[in-house]
Amino acid sequence: MAKIFKGGLMRAIRFLKRSKALTPLIISVVALNLCIVASVAWFTINRRTDADEMGMALAVDDTTAVYKAYRFDMETMKGTDKEAKTEENPNPGELNITNIDLNQYDTIFRAQNKYTPAFARIEITRNSSMPESGTVYITIERKELAAQAESLDRYSSSVVRFTALIDSTKQDVNMTDPDQLYRHINTEELFAEVETYVGEKLHSKTFVTVMGEGAGHTHGKHDTIVLEVTYTADDWYTKDDDQMLNVYLYMTYDVQLIECFMDEQTGGGISLDDNVYFFNNDLKKVSVSYDKKETN
Repeated sequence: MAKIFKGGLMRAIRFLKRSKALTPLIISVVALNLCIVASVAWFTINRRTDADEMGMALAVDDTTAVYKAYRFDMETMKGTDKEAKTEENPNPGELNITNIDLNQYDTIFRAQNKYTPAFARIEITRNSSMPESGTVYITIERKELAAQAESLDRYSSSVVRFTALIDSTKQDVNMTDPDQLYRHINTEELFAEVETYVGEKLHSKTFVTVMGEGAGHTHGKHDTIVLEVTYTADDWYTKDDDQMLNVYLYMTYDVQLIECFMDEQTGGGISLDDNVYFFNNDLKKVSVSYDKKETN
């Protein structure tokens, strides 16, 4: 598994353990559109279901991409591509990145925390303009909020880490069962690796930058982040005579930002009467692009 992933979520245990309180965190990770940008070259993005219901902007180029989203269902203890079943939603539909929730963070049954991440699989079909080896860019935008405070408010961009990756083993290629794919991508090794991430990496970023250390540290906030993930000719696979590439957008809690949020909001202590925190959606758009091959 060491070579499975190229180039985020530490558990927030250090802080939460100090508090000795049950404090699950539920983060709604939402991007209103998965669409196309023209920064380098465009993808035609679509879902396996009706794209119109999401208000997607579609562009025509010679390369297309299809995505599906996955989470872990704590009721069935299986990975799924379906929404959570609730009284308000008795007939859950297919997941998309507009309705993924990261599962609550459990400070007692810590082994379950590895099931908090969610991810989207983006299947890219190659045509002539896309090089066999190069870089895929995932651009994530959040809403611009008036009077944005330096402190970490209850918005998803305050505490979510986004990581782009490719499974170079290509063992995911023929996986159609959501539970099998979820467990294959969200491995203990990946979870443990991403939980060590702090700050920015080319393939893993947050909207909030921690500047300085200790009580005097401050936060810088960004409205857009761009993830880069490199691919090689060996990462492509063949499907129906097309060359295909799977890129994953892995969404997790960022432990440093969670600790900052909890320190700011609770003064270092957590009330048993206030053990669930909801983070309002402030994400706007996710876009995918690539370096277009130069032609003479």
